Amino acid sequence: MQSLLAAQTEISSLSDFVIQEFNIKANYDYVITCFEPIGKVHGGIGTYTRLLLENAGRSKVLLISASMEADFFEDFTARYDNVSVAVLSRATLHGQNPINFIGDDYNKFSFNIMRYLIALQAGGTEFSRVEFPDYGGEGYFSIRAKKAGTIAFTSYVRLHSPHFMLFGDNRKSLLDYQDYHIEMVSYEVKALEETDTILFGNDAMLQHVIGAAQSELNVDLSHKETLKLPHPWPESHIKPSSGITTIIANGRPFQKDRLNIGVIGRLETRKGSVKLAKTLGEAVKQGRIDPKIIKLHFFGADTEAPGVPSIQAVIADILSASGIEAKFWGRLPQVVLAETIKACDAAIYPSLFENYPNALIEVLHLPLSILVSKSGGMEEISKSFANVKSYEIDDIEALVAFVSYVEIEKSNHVADRQRLVSQSADSQDLYRKVAMQFNSEVTKFLAAANNETANEFSVGQVRAGSCGIVIPHYKDFKHLRLAILSVVGQLASGDEIIVVDDCSGEDFVREEDEFKAWLDSVHNPSKVELKYLKSQYNGGPGAARNLGGKASTSDYLIFLDCDDLLAPGAVPKLRSYLDYNANVDAATGLMKTFGVENHYWCPKDGIKDLILFKNVSHCGIVIRRETFLSTLYSNDRQFHYEDWEFMMRLILTGRKFEMIPSVTYFYRVLAGSHSRNRANSEFAGHSQATIIKSSLTFAYSKGFSVSASLLGRMVLQTSHLHAPIRHPDSFYVSGNSVERVTYRGARPFDGQYAIDATVVEEQALVVSGWLSTSTENVKFSANHDGKAIFLDHTAVGREDVVAYMAQLGSSRKAYGFDLSVPINQLNLVEAGSTIFVHDGDVVFELARLDTLVESALN
Repeated sequence: MQSLLAAQTEISSLSDFVIQEFNIKANYDYVITCFEPIGKVHGGIGTYTRLLLENAGRSKVLLISASMEADFFEDFTARYDNVSVAVLSRATLHGQNPINFIGDDYNKFSFNIMRYLIALQAGGTEFSRVEFPDYGGEGYFSIRAKKAGTIAFTSYVRLHSPHFMLFGDNRKSLLDYQDYHIEMVSYEVKALEETDTILFGNDAMLQHVIGAAQSELNVDLSHKETLKLPHPWPESHIKPSSGITTIIANGRPFQKDRLNIGVIGRLETRKGSVKLAKTLGEAVKQGRIDPKIIKLHFFGADTEAPGVPSIQAVIADILSASGIEAKFWGRLPQVVLAETIKACDAAIYPSLFENYPNALIEVLHLPLSILVSKSGGMEEISKSFANVKSYEIDDIEALVAFVSYVEIEKSNHVADRQRLVSQSADSQDLYRKVAMQFNSEVTKFLAAANNETANEFSVGQVRAGSCGIVIPHYKDFKHLRLAILSVVGQLASGDEIIVVDDCSGEDFVREEDEFKAWLDSVHNPSKVELKYLKSQYNGGPGAARNLGGKASTSDYLIFLDCDDLLAPGAVPKLRSYLDYNANVDAATGLMKTFGVENHYWCPKDGIKDLILFKNVSHCGIVIRRETFLSTLYSNDRQFHYEDWEFMMRLILTGRKFEMIPSVTYFYRVLAGSHSRNRANSEFAGHSQATIIKSSLTFAYSKGFSVSASLLGRMVLQTSHLHAPIRHPDSFYVSGNSVERVTYRGARPFDGQYAIDATVVEEQALVVSGWLSTSTENVKFSANHDGKAIFLDHTAVGREDVVAYMAQLGSSRKAYGFDLSVPINQLNLVEAGSTIFVHDGDVVFELARLDTLVESALN
């Protein structure tokens, strides 16, 4: 046991996750992280990071990277001696043992960033500010460690393109999220919620992210501290390589008798290329634009969308039907793209939303006529350039006017070459002026870090709440002693240890007497109160924890199974977290297995959209006692996963549960556990179905709300369960989306019915054993009782559904929830045998709906 307790629980050897370091220094003014390579990309977060480093001035900056670019980093740190680089692994090990349940490569990199920063501070390296990008929640673990008092710094999260914003901008529904999407988005949102300051480059981006967080995730970021800091600009541009101009000229992709208009950016929904093609097609149809004068050049890789294998093919079809010629260049190397754009007469950036596109910045020095979308930051960052116009992406008038303007400008340049040369020089001068202004602001911001110190709390600094350690046991006095020894030295005066004997029986009276005598002799330096309770019946771990929790007088409860151990320092960490974070109801740290297994497991924050499908914690949580007493474990010991069911109760009723990125729990895996687990797996589906029903029944009794995305995922992700779940015991919804999206492929429903894989624009979410997307696809399964519930985002087709259901006779009933009316205007509309309930938000008051639904279906 001593060797186990002596194991490092925070940072193992740096060699486990540090690949290579360049030009490392004793202290830093600023630290920035970047998953993307900064030497091989010319867009996005990687370019921003490289430009920030180039404009750091005399500030000492550490870059923490996930990409190994040894030659580039050696050259870069030689040219910029103030810059250091540490390359970290994308794998997650602790020692040489894997850490499970971290996430994808972004999340693993995020975890290793935290470990590296902790190691730096532990080794005496000083730094005061750390900047993380928003995408993938790169700063999540470090910011959470700061919140837990493990590390001290001032945190910044820079707005670039969070996943939850991109998902919406690409017109995808939250119902299209897979588990890893939900986990990534939760990391992103938590990082934004918990960072000290949100950095942003333009006003539109800040408002867009705040709006998306509120509308899509019900998260309010409007109160956050924010700082506007411009994106650094390159002051010198890529020089064309030898022969490129000749290649372009000889290749004849650009025609002198056409207006060659470049459209720059990946071919994906949010970039607006499809919308541009449709708007131009409409202008041609109206006779406003002659298609013979235009040739569009698309620069960017093709992508797919739900139900659409190729965006490029969609654009090509639209333009072909309109008679507009197009060339698709694909993704070009930056040096080729920079030179190719010069051959265009104009450029259009038609994005549905765009933050800070490097592709626009890199052409502003050219005398091109440029049209940018008003949706996003492009209008703001290009406002100094007279050759840049902005437009609403569906404004035909503006698009027609721009094409006419480009036609006139091209004829003027052909007639007056000297004018073109002069305009080019003016554009370059203006560009350099703006770039120097923005870059000087970045340099000043980094220099200001010299005058800042981080004032944070540390573990143990705040100690307000008393802790009660609840340890249930059943016929296991041997391991119980070790569990208590792992705890007693961590406690303080006023704390308590509560052992609950889950009715071990008369055969264990002697062992019990010996244990009580041993308990009296335990070295107890803080005079912690030791309580021993006996259950009147064998109720299982949940019932025993309930008994111990009710008997406690402490502010916080910490649960420990008798054959497990609390890690060294676990109690101060767990206590301090609730002390310092008054809005958190419960928390836990990482778990390390020992015995016949040796790995680490990382819990997740409580997420409603995830909790029914994936457990987020082990049993060793800390929880406020009043929260526990209002929740309690189920007394039904007939199902497995009592810890998971408790977490469902906690999270579905709106309690806040968070992960602490430190090891707090040692979980013993005994020999024979594997065979037992294999046997138990046969009942896993039944048990999951049972605890979902149990937790939802509890949640209904308390009153709670849940997003439409969770409702839509319930049946989709539980259709594999061995015991199908039906009304009225629980509330299950099946479907694809509450938005206008194209349905992609067939999906099984409870193994009984698969939807016709037709393209559907209006998705209906349905309950109780059947799935409908339109009246043409309404099909009842053989054993269906004829009752169904619709959730229809726009009520389009409602009359058709009413008529269809009426034809089936009075034995068939449908109950529809139309999202077009605010929830406070909830009312019933009866139409024949069909009742429609109108509800305007994507958040449902299920306590209220459940009453309506249950009474209707009974």
